[in-house]
Amino acid sequence: MQVGWDQETPFRIKAHNEHYSDEMDRFPSMKNLAILAPMQEELDALVRLLPPVTPRTLHGIDLLQVEFQGQNLFLARSGVGKVNTAMNLSLLLGSLPFDEVVNIGSAGGLREGQKILDLVIPDEVLAIDVDVTPLGFAYGQMLGEPAVYHTDASMRKRFHRAAAAWSDMPVVHEGAVGTGDSFVYRPDQVQQIRERFGEHRVACVEMEGAALAQVCRRFQVPFLIVRSLSDVPASGEGNHLDFPVFLERAAANAARLVVEMLQCPSGESSLSD
Repeated sequence: MQVGWDQETPFRIKAHNEHYSDEMDRFPSMKNLAILAPMQEELDALVRLLPPVTPRTLHGIDLLQVEFQGQNLFLARSGVGKVNTAMNLSLLLGSLPFDEVVNIGSAGGLREGQKILDLVIPDEVLAIDVDVTPLGFAYGQMLGEPAVYHTDASMRKRFHRAAAAWSDMPVVHEGAVGTGDSFVYRPDQVQQIRERFGEHRVACVEMEGAALAQVCRRFQVPFLIVRSLSDVPASGEGNHLDFPVFLERAAANAARLVVEMLQCPSGESSLSD
């Protein structure tokens, strides 16, 4: 089903397909959250923890919609990498009135002592593969953009409250998430990131966060990134061969934390101590 946005009724979408009604049901007037995961395994981990979802299509993007705890959730696969993420998120934010964006997925740990399946809730987002320093810009800074993006403080607070009450909670790390279109696994890659951005500043690396942050900044939508470590190249724990092995477990950890936060949007965790 191909869906186009009806500009005259901002809480409706119109289905241009003879097999569907001329106009889809009005979305409830409640908080709208977009939750994006790069890979299907990461999206599936979230779907397993939620009530039955309703499939929809918007500009060629497959969406899963579900009402959960008084919130209207739209789940989508962003695709891997910065271009896929920027393209798909721009289509969503340009078509639907989202209040918040949450990005979940796996990442590689960039600090010694981290363990596979640890969680990272970053406050900073860096584009680690951007280098226009000959023009006087900082590493990670593109022309016309800030050198660093920031996740939403109130959303981080809600996640930390949920995490604090999780009895078997993995270790949660703070710091920056570094985004680049290369899989980081070699010591020389780790060393270059540390030299450019600081020895301990970057907590993990992945391929989508900076693109998501740039789009959210443009649309003025608060966002949060939640990552579970599938490998730790900084300490040699896991590598590109181990990534598929731990991907499913890492995705499950990130998804569980997101759902726990969604169950207590006011900031009070539903988990017992």
